[in-house]
Amino acid sequence: MKGCLSLLVLIASLAQVLASTSINSTNKYAYGANIGWIDCRGDTNSGVIIGEFVCSGYLYSANVGWIHLGSNAPANGIQYQNNSAIDYGVNNDGLGNLRGFAYGANIGWINFESNGAPKVDLKTGKLSGSIYSANCGWISLSNAFSVVPTE
Repeated sequence: MKGCLSLLVLIASLAQVLASTSINSTNKYAYGANIGWIDCRGDTNSGVIIGEFVCSGYLYSANVGWIHLGSNAPANGIQYQNNSAIDYGVNNDGLGNLRGFAYGANIGWINFESNGAPKVDLKTGKLSGSIYSANCGWISLSNAFSVVPTE
């Protein structure tokens, strides 16, 4: 009995490690002309998670460092309000549209706005559209060079 319990604890902890990001391990890069390649899996322990209502985790760029998409703990428990330094992040509207703000200490706010139409295809998991940073310009979530899918 004790052995079975230990095995269940081990399996549960492995499942949590494997669920540390929802980004595909092969196709994990977005691209911005002024920022270069962005790794959406980060270090896999804190990579991007596209959730039912919110996104969380970090993107990583060798040129600008870590970019935070949200804490997965919005103040109202459902979606980020994007009205303070502690309640910000990228929301998923349930149709796959991604809206809100990400933050990078070296580049400031990144806007997931309707002009760039960033979204996740709910059937395939592929990200599309673009996001905008006043300091880095447009960043493409999919283009001729890269497509970022979730797993």
